[in-house]
Amino acid sequence: MLALGVAACVTVATAARAADHPGKAAFDQYCASCHGTAADGTGPVAGEMKVAPPDLRKLGEKYGTPLPKPKLREFVDGREMVRAHGTSNMPVWGEQLVHNVPPTANTEFFKRGTIILVLDYIETLQLKSSP
Repeated sequence: MLALGVAACVTVATAARAADHPGKAAFDQYCASCHGTAADGTGPVAGEMKVAPPDLRKLGEKYGTPLPKPKLREFVDGREMVRAHGTSNMPVWGEQLVHNVPPTANTEFFKRGTIILVLDYIETLQLKSSP
């Protein structure tokens, strides 16, 4: 019984940490329409896509944990094209993220910072695999 109570507290603490994460706002703005607010691939436009958006909570199963953020950043910013990115379904966010940044700003710094915040947030959402 004590183990169940501890597990419930950990789940609540993890959800609270994710809800307060600084990357959540950027995720909600740039990613949730396709990937869903829970990052489960069920956003409001997901049904209209030729290729279903992946459940981002399962990236750890595919890539390991901690998540390999440099590799994932290349998918998001368009340096590494995958089927659902860029010319297919997913916008190349590297250009979209700096669209409204003043020309005097360091756009690469802004772009990388935003993507890393989103990836840090996604890392808090990773599902724990069952033993």
